[in-house]
Amino acid sequence: MSKKIFFLYVIVIIIFIVFVGCSAIDEENVAEAIVLTIEINPSVKLSLDSDQMVVAFKTLNADAETLILNDIVGKDAVLAVEMIISKAMNAGFITEEDLEEDFVMITTVPMNDNSKEVDNLGQRIKEYIHESDEMKSVNIAMIKATKVELREAEGKKIPIGLYIIKGSITTEGNTISVKEYFSKEENIEKFKQKGEVIEKNQEKRIEQVNRYLDRVESQGYDVSSFRSRLNQEDVNVKSLTKEIRKTIKIEKKSNKNPSNEGNGKSKSKGN
Repeated sequence: MSKKIFFLYVIVIIIFIVFVGCSAIDEENVAEAIVLTIEINPSVKLSLDSDQMVVAFKTLNADAETLILNDIVGKDAVLAVEMIISKAMNAGFITEEDLEEDFVMITTVPMNDNSKEVDNLGQRIKEYIHESDEMKSVNIAMIKATKVELREAEGKKIPIGLYIIKGSITTEGNTISVKEYFSKEENIEKFKQKGEVIEKNQEKRIEQVNRYLDRVESQGYDVSSFRSRLNQEDVNVKSLTKEIRKTIKIEKKSNKNPSNEGNGKSKSKGN
């Protein structure tokens, strides 16, 4: 190889290294305007640019690592939230089989002290909930945090949204999950003092209850009274759901008891 050709090779390599190096620096220094965390059981942290597009993500627990999330990079933040909820549903982290209330906690953190950007994102998410089958099928708890609170929560490995509420976040020294926290009505009310809860869509709630009743009816339970009450105009679906879940749970437990007379299916009327 002549010295001239060798010299040209060296120049090409140098140019390539400089180009790649500059590209890497640009990627590492992408302006992180907002951090958004989605916590269900899988917990995911999204880094957003000033256009509210996802530029990076980080899985915050083992459950999140089971989700394939590479396709959310480059997506609008609102769409990314919907995609993560959908992936969590498909993976079984959100299920309607037990009629328990599923909560998705969304926390937004302004990284450039521009709270207006966070307010705008929050409003966009709330508006989109009504258009998304996935998002209106769950309860959405939304709250804002500061950079300091984010770092403190990360250091203590506590969901940032629950960290802001302070208190009722540990059980015997162990951090409780988002689902555990919101399973208590008093905790929901406490959260509302600093955040906002957009409850599951009423129509979706009724659909889920009907599917649950179909399933338990196929198992031999009489749910005709529950169906009748569900069809009443003034029905409190949320309260009825709790009653159905409690009643069926007791009936199933009773049927598993060998001492249960007749050892047959109990006929739950829901009176």
